Amino acid sequence: MFRLFFNVIQSVLGERLAGVAGLLHSAAVLLLVGVWLFPPVMWGFRRWRSAYGVREGIVVQCWNCGYAGLPHGLVCRHCGRELELPGLLRFSLGLRAWRIGRLASWVGALYHGLGLVCLYLLTAFFAYELDLFRPGPDLRKLFIAIGTIALVGSSILFRRALSLHSAGPLTRLSNLFFGLSALGFVLLFIFVASATAPVEGRYLGTLQNHGSEVTFNNLRVPIKEKGAGIEYLQIEQAELGYHRLFLLALEGAQRVAVPRDPIAGALLAHLAGAADRYERLGFAVRTRVERREFTTGVAYGVYSSGREIYFQRLQ
Repeated sequence: MFRLFFNVIQSVLGERLAGVAGLLHSAAVLLLVGVWLFPPVMWGFRRWRSAYGVREGIVVQCWNCGYAGLPHGLVCRHCGRELELPGLLRFSLGLRAWRIGRLASWVGALYHGLGLVCLYLLTAFFAYELDLFRPGPDLRKLFIAIGTIALVGSSILFRRALSLHSAGPLTRLSNLFFGLSALGFVLLFIFVASATAPVEGRYLGTLQNHGSEVTFNNLRVPIKEKGAGIEYLQIEQAELGYHRLFLLALEGAQRVAVPRDPIAGALLAHLAGAADRYERLGFAVRTRVERREFTTGVAYGVYSSGREIYFQRLQ
């Protein structure tokens, strides 16, 4: 299905594919950089305005006397009646008015700081998963650019949904819903980009036989008579044209697992253990070992080629 979709896009765009992909990729990079730079730039701009006595905020109108202006607290400055404000705006104004021991300013700074950390971590993680700065072929670059633009839109919507100065709960819920939808499109384009990734001859590391042991990158195992091997997990969906390889371990006289974080390790263990279940869903999940004997003192490059792993002697 995806292969047919890719062929249709290539046939429609033709020679313009490279130009469209390059333009969208440049725009996506600029948008993402803008999202990263926007918070510190706006902080500096507000500091500059505050230094010159310029106040900013949300203009509210009193339900009793009709006076409109920037609120100093929870009551109208003109008639003294309590203002009808959204819950989080009341909380923000309450913190602004509460200055005992500067606790309020610390709470506000912690909230905004936590939001910035989540913003940078979220966008950096998905930009890495999309291979934004290593897009590869034009078709892959096109999908990566669209996924990054969806990521920027998701970040903006999440910011509006979680802002202290946002509107009422209905607006927050709509922003949160569309933000999650945009994030779903990002995940979809990560999947599509992986289906268009060039996998032929991808370098995985260097393996060398030292006589009594074999090393592969930072892994080291004693060798046995039948040589050594690389164990890997293969995931494939033929109709979608999707396939991925995950290195699991180096095998010799012992088995040494590739170091991974606990979440990734648990996920790969689940995939390997539930292969039959995923096969009923159309995904082929197989654990394989590529084994051979290696000449002592010679370094071999380990590469992935399509759906397999092979070794090539390095000069």
